[in-house]
This record gives sequence, structure tokens and C-alpha cells, in this order.
Amino acid sequence: MGATPADEATRNAFRNLELLITPLALFAMLALKPFLIVWIGSPLAAACAPVGMVLITGFWFNSCGHVPYARLIGSGRPDVVVKLTLIQFPPYLALLYIAIHYAGVVGAAVVWSLRAFVELLLLLAATSQLRLLSGAIVQSAFLVLAASTIALLTPFPSPIGTGSLFVFLMISLMRVVAQARTQPSFTLARLARAWKPH
Repeated sequence: MGATPADEATRNAFRNLELLITPLALFAMLALKPFLIVWIGSPLAAACAPVGMVLITGFWFNSCGHVPYARLIGSGRPDVVVKLTLIQFPPYLALLYIAIHYAGVVGAAVVWSLRAFVELLLLLAATSQLRLLSGAIVQSAFLVLAASTIALLTPFPSPIGTGSLFVFLMISLMRVVAQARTQPSFTLARLARAWKPH
């Protein structure tokens, strides 16, 4: 069975979104610790930065979930969204309670990010688009997860941690540029054509 126009629109929207938010997430990880050190000082920054890193990762998954979510709403199936939310709610609350008890705020952030990932999987499954999690999208997920792991494990300032985050950011930006050059439907390519003098 061939792909429908809705399938193609979903794929393009998903790929465009994940390509655009990946460098934003990586830049936020790179800038988070220095920003917190300047804003609230090193002691508090050391305690708050891990929470921020985990939440940025969850933000990436949550942002990707907006595409299949919008498709379900637009196709007149808000009931599916409600059912998926109700399915997640009991285990989410249970894990949240356990995580807060044993790991505090960091545990709560981990569970929220995990919920965002599970919700993305459920929404893609509900729209029959799970295959979107292959190929280039896996690359973006790997970049975000690897960056957050390195940022959590290395103190600031750390040449290894900062350098790794910078390299990941450059890789994600190069992917955006390559996509804009080769894919006419890419959001940035459309914007460039719209602003090009006639």
C-alpha cells in the first residue's frame, strides 16, 4: 500500500521539525551551564544543570510528538489522544512518585522525559508512522542523547564536555544546511526562496 498525501505531509513535517529543534536543543545544552553559573553562581548551577539537561532531552522528544498529535487532531481523532493520555497517566504517576522519592528533582525530570519518549512512540504508532524513527531521525536522537549524557557526566568547565557538545552542534547544523540544499520541501529552503529577490 503506497503512502498517502497525509503520510507524506507527516513525514516532511516530522523531518523538518526534528532537524530544526536538534541544533536548538544542543545549543541549549552547550549554553546551560555557563548561563546558570553567571545567573545563580557555581554551587547552584552544579545542582540545577543536570535537571536542565534531562529536561532539554525531554523537550526534544515532546516537540517531535507534536506532529503525530496534530495529525490525530486534524483527522478528527482527538479521542485517540485522550485514550493515549489516560493509558500513560497511572504508570507515569507511579514512576514519578518512586523517582522523586529516590532521586529528587533529577528523578522527576528523568521520568517526565521518559514519558515524552513513550508518548512519541504511542502517537507514531497511532498514526502508523513508527517507521519515521529510522534513518536520519535516529541520528538526531543519538546526537541529543549522547550530548545530554556527556553533559551530565562531565563537570563545567570541561574541555572534553564542551568540545563534544560543540562538535555535536556543528554536526546538527551541517545536517540542516545539507537538507536545505537537497530537499526543496525543507522549511528553511522554502524561507530562503520566499526572501530571495525577484
